Amino acid sequence: MLYGEFQLKAPNAVQKETIDSNTGWAEVSLDTLPDFAGDYIFTSAWSGDDANPEAVYSTDVWKGLSAVKNNNVEEKPPKHM
Repeated sequence: MLYGEFQLKAPNAVQKETIDSNTGWAEVSLDTLPDFAGDYIFTSAWSGDDANPEAVYSTDVWKGLSAVKNNNVEEKPPKHM
């Protein structure tokens, strides 16, 4: 949705796995995260009983992403109804 609204080019992995497949989402492993990450990253609430964002945020993979290095990560708080 963001790519279309802002007329941005999605990274190849995002294009293939989410847009071309018409699923709109993809399950991404830490190993493949750099393939999916763009210049900006938006995160939201983590779900599940064992959800631990620090398990990702503390890794060299996360810290090595261009968006993280350039402080282009936006964390969106969960909305409660």
